[in-house]
Parts: sequence; structure tokens; C-alpha cells
Amino acid sequence: MVHANGWAVTAPNGWNAFQGEHALGADFRMFAPRDLDAACAFYSRSGLGLGMTNDQIRSALGASTMLESAIADFLQADELFPGELSDIEVFKVAPQVEHPSGWPFQRASFTYFDGGTQASGGKPSVGWAAITFKNDAVYVAYCGANNSSVEPSKKAISVILNTIEMTR
Repeated sequence: MVHANGWAVTAPNGWNAFQGEHALGADFRMFAPRDLDAACAFYSRSGLGLGMTNDQIRSALGASTMLESAIADFLQADELFPGELSDIEVFKVAPQVEHPSGWPFQRASFTYFDGGTQASGGKPSVGWAAITFKNDAVYVAYCGANNSSVEPSKKAISVILNTIEMTR
């Protein structure tokens, strides 16, 4: 799937992929096969006013690690994410300088509750995010799995996040 904002992603066999109106407000969405409780969502936002060239962005992404609070803020920045990801706790952030796309990303692992807060009965889940900036835009990808689906989903989710391509 390719999006006009400058990125693309590939869904693994058996995953249902959507974009446009079927992505429910995201650039792309993917849902795991029915036997797994896992999904991915991707959004981008341009015109951030960063005041940085792509070379400066590339250097900054590879030289430092984003704050855990910044990762959580980006995961909740788009209107489609706050209801999906409740009680986020980011526990691991690291630059992925050697992303297969050739463009650096910040990668993070986090826990959250899907379908509502912990107090309202949301499902405990684990998520993985890939965030980058390019051409004055932010690109946020996350995949998550219900705790019982983490191990069987982990490999496919890693493949998905590593298939992201920057197309402009």
C-alpha cells in the first residue's frame, strides 16, 4: 500500500490490509488473521514546521533516542489513537538507524489497554511503534497484540514495521 504523504507498507500473507475510507481515519490499517488478536495502524501528518532539512532530521534520528513521553504523545496525537491505546506505558525506545528503508526510525515497545482503560475493562496488550520524520512530516506506525497473541504475532509485526518505505 502506498500513501500520497510519502510512505508505503506491505501486509504479510493472511493479514487484511486497508487504506482510504476503509482504514477508519488512518493512512493504513492491517488486521491479523482471525486466530490472532493483533492489528496495526499507520498515520502521517505533514506541515509540522520543524525548520530542519532532511539531512538534519536523519542525523538527529540516528544520534539520539526520543523521550518515552514523546513516543506516548505521538501515539496519542492523532484523533484515531486515544480511544485505541489507553494507559500507555513506553518501556523501550531506541533509534533504528539501519531500517531496511534506508531512512532512520525511532522504535519503541509499550504496554497499553485496547478497547478502553484498564478500569473500564480494556484488554491488556503489548505494542511496538516505529516513528520517523521526513519532509516536514511525522510518520507514526504501531502494531499491537492482546497479551495472549503477543508471541504468535511478534514475527509478523516485526516484518510489517520493517517493510515501511519512504517514497519521497
